[in-house]
Amino acid sequence: MPRRKSNLGRRTRGAEAVRRVIANQTEEERASANERNRQRMAQKRAKETAEQRAARLEDARLRARRSRSAALNRLRSQQNERHRLRVPERLQRKTADQYQTQLRAQQSRDCHRLAFQYNPADDYSLSWHILIGTVTEVCPYCKALKFNAETKGMCCVARKIKLPQLGEPPEQEVSGKHYL
Repeated sequence: MPRRKSNLGRRTRGAEAVRRVIANQTEEERASANERNRQRMAQKRAKETAEQRAARLEDARLRARRSRSAALNRLRSQQNERHRLRVPERLQRKTADQYQTQLRAQQSRDCHRLAFQYNPADDYSLSWHILIGTVTEVCPYCKALKFNAETKGMCCVARKIKLPQLGEPPEQEVSGKHYL
């Protein structure tokens, strides 16, 4: 395998000269030079053995991995540095209202599965981050009272489930007063 050029792609005199030559070429000259390079490489690869080919591909794979790793490390360190500089600025700009809003959002995220741990002794209406709402909607099919954002037909599945109408409850007399 030929010796790899160490300054390939760097700003050397040779690299600058090659860039100037390529910049001054016409499209036809560039296309013919590319075709000559393709033919030369095809002849060179046709002569190499299976072991040489495997070694060349493995070398290219390792070089690509090192290059990607170095690029990722540079990118990660740049991102970390930008984040390190941004956090104190953000904290200084944050007002008390923004802090309270962020705290409320965190608390509401903590309560998003609270329905699965329902405790009837707790009065959830006193909690500001649990918005149950009022029953203001009426189902057009079964006339059931529903919450404002509840899906239409959720109660009777759009009249697919029919329950018998309830009759009037009997009057009860408790300590001289009539209740319905």
